[in-house]
Amino acid sequence: MAGSEELGLREDTLRVLAAFLRRGEAVGSPIPTPPRSPAQEEPTDFLSRLRRCLPCSLRRGAVPPESSRPCSLPLRPCYGSEPGPATPDFYALVAQRLEQLVQEQLRSPPSPELQGPAPTEKEALLRKLVALLEEEAEVINQKLASDPALQRKLARLSASSFSRLVELFSSREEGILAVSPVDLNLPLD
Repeated sequence: MAGSEELGLREDTLRVLAAFLRRGEAVGSPIPTPPRSPAQEEPTDFLSRLRRCLPCSLRRGAVPPESSRPCSLPLRPCYGSEPGPATPDFYALVAQRLEQLVQEQLRSPPSPELQGPAPTEKEALLRKLVALLEEEAEVINQKLASDPALQRKLARLSASSFSRLVELFSSREEGILAVSPVDLNLPLD
């Protein structure tokens, strides 16, 4: 293709243009043009160089064939630019629909992937411990408030000491005493 080197077109682009030109020649639309002399050369701007690569019917001065496709489409918003005032009936319908959706979700059993893995023995034990602590929370808070020494000891309690305390408490609740006399004077690490 003449002039393609000066356009700096890639090889795949040149193949597409060549196929386009061959298709036009098969239809018979372009008219072969005589070779040009350097004196007849058009200006060297990009558009002029591109026109040299196009079929004759699309070159300067030629009227492009009428296209069945529009050049532009009118912009019409799908919705009004400002929403109209919502009526109380609208809000009542939305609330009713949301209530229906919530009730359907509550009635349907949860999916297995949302439930997660089955709790292990340790997790079940921790849940029991949490439930017991929640039941006895008020009594524990009263004892802590009345005994400043106990407050200080619990504040300095390390994580490992706390985990031993949890194990002792949970084994006592199950009736299985791991340690015969329970020593509540745990070392503070």
